[in-house]
Amino acid sequence: MRTVGISRYAASISAAAALLAGCGGSQPPIGAPGAMPQTAALAVHTDRGESWMLPEGKGADLLYVSDGGTDDVLVFSYPQGALVGTLSGFDNPYGLCTDVKGDVFVVNESADTVVEYAHGGKTPIATLNLGTPTLACSVDEHTGDLAVVTPPDT
Repeated sequence: MRTVGISRYAASISAAAALLAGCGGSQPPIGAPGAMPQTAALAVHTDRGESWMLPEGKGADLLYVSDGGTDDVLVFSYPQGALVGTLSGFDNPYGLCTDVKGDVFVVNESADTVVEYAHGGKTPIATLNLGTPTLACSVDEHTGDLAVVTPPDT
């Protein structure tokens, strides 16, 4: 059973790396003609272990990536790929889904919960306690209903 968990983790990280590999690929190197100007902005956030979100995350397109190794969900600007936040406090965050408003639902597999965050938010707005491990979720775009996938009985 542990091998399956490690394989899922490796597949998740590989998929996230593949998604992020294309971010900024067309951007010329820093200082080259046509490159976007770089700023010396300082990213200020709370101590490691607490959720944080840069203010610019609220109005941006975001990519959420669950990291079971750190039990965090990393939040990147999209398509730029800049880290704009981290959602913490999970116990094996696994699946992610969004609704039409851009709110994100984090499947907290080992805690048997699904946690909802507003788009660009760092504080949960709702938690669904399921009492069983959950692997994935989806939100119906017409009704707003949340569907979850649980593993088959073994």
